[in-house]
Amino acid sequence: MEDKILLNIALFTAIIGIIALILLSYYDKIPEKNFNEITSGDVSSYVKVNGIVQQVYMHNNSMSIKLAQQCTMYVSIFDTNQNISVNDSVTIQGTVQEYNGQMEILADSIAKDQYPKIKSIT
Repeated sequence: MEDKILLNIALFTAIIGIIALILLSYYDKIPEKNFNEITSGDVSSYVKVNGIVQQVYMHNNSMSIKLAQQCTMYVSIFDTNQNISVNDSVTIQGTVQEYNGQMEILADSIAKDQYPKIKSIT
């Protein structure tokens, strides 16, 4: 009899836990921002941005890209094995930082968009 009670408690707890995880994942999405929306108040915030690569700068153990929407922003990437080139449409997730008085993003992940959300900027 006690085993049946423990089994019911375990099942109930598991179901409540699964429901809680689903609800938390629904409300815990990374905010997608445009560059003109990012301000000094967003420093240390985690964001997702889309844009077109305008320039790629290689450094010793990192790379930087100049990413364009309607305006531009620099993105620092410490994984130099990225296959990023000019005119690629990319989605970047990372932390907003302020460097030399300018907003930039320290990228945690970068992915090429198969279907660009932003048309090429000339």
